[in-house]
Order: sequence, then structure tokens, then C-alpha cells
Amino acid sequence: MNLGNLLPAQAEHLRVQRKKHGYTQPEISELLGCTVKTYRSWEKGKTVISSEFLVHLSGLFDVSCDYLIGKIEEKNHDEKFVCEYTGLAGSAVEALHGYPVDEQHIVSELLSSLSFRLLLAKIDRLNVSIEELSSISEAVRVDPSDDNVQTFFSSLRTARIDAYEVNTEFPKTIESLTIAQGTIDKCMDIKLKLMQG
Repeated sequence: MNLGNLLPAQAEHLRVQRKKHGYTQPEISELLGCTVKTYRSWEKGKTVISSEFLVHLSGLFDVSCDYLIGKIEEKNHDEKFVCEYTGLAGSAVEALHGYPVDEQHIVSELLSSLSFRLLLAKIDRLNVSIEELSSISEAVRVDPSDDNVQTFFSSLRTARIDAYEVNTEFPKTIESLTIAQGTIDKCMDIKLKLMQG
């Protein structure tokens, strides 16, 4: 494996961890016993971290050496396994770790529940209905024929029902719902204009 190919990830991981732990580059350099110039070259992705400093940084930031040099995206191998097994992103696994231990079973039950899977299906359906609504609203603007208007009203009704279902299951916390609501609002304006003549 060519370590030079990992330099951009190394630079990003070092920068993220340093800032997360509240250190400046000179402070880290002093802790490691290296020059600021040497540390900056690692954080800029110009040189690979030498092994003696890599081990020290790994302990300081509580992450694996593989993560620091950019070989893996997850902070440690256990997290990497969890990501591969569940299909969750590293940031999602980290967020789940943030839950108090007594609440983690609730999150686990939620993720594995039928209602959560149904909610995800409703979100997918909402995204499809919004895409259809967006395309038909363009067609109505260009050609407000009876067929286009009828299709538009049908698409608008479907999108509003889908948005309502998602909203009642998981109120206003899903980005796709916000996007959907904006599209529906725009289409309601078109509806008013069509009704007014």
C-alpha cells in the first residue's frame, strides 16, 4: 500500500482530532516534542507521520493509528466492524455512542422496529412523489392543458398525503420533509393561480 495516497485523509483526520480536543498546532508540537513545521507538514498532508509520533498521537486522541494515517475512516477497528455490519456511517455510530447507556436499548429497538422501517419507506415514497410533483409543475407552467392540470392536482394530493404521514410519524426532523414542504408550498401557489384563472 502506498502511504502517499493516504495523505489527504491523514491531514483531515489530524485536523479534525486536534480541533476536537482543543489543541493548537504549537501545543500539539510541544506535547509530541517535534517542531511546529514537522507537525504542520503532517496536517497539510505533505509527509507521513513517523511511527514514534503516530503512536503518541493515537493515544492522545484515543483513535487507532490506521485512522490517523487515513487507512480507515472510522476511529477504531471496532467501529469499522460495526459500520460494515450495520451499514451505518461512522458519524452515525459515533452519534449512537453519545446516548446514555440506559437509553441505548431504546435506539436499538427503534432502528430494528417495523414502524421505523415503514417510516423509511414512507420517506422514500415522499421523495418519489416530490420529484414527480416538481416535474409536473414545470409541465403545467409551460402547458396548462386539462390533462397536465389534472395530473398536477393528483400529484399535489399524493405529495401532501405522503408529507403528512411522514410528519405524523417523525415530526419535522427529517430533511426530506423540509424540502418536500417547500415544494408543496410552491405548488400550492401554482394551484391558486390556476384556480384564479
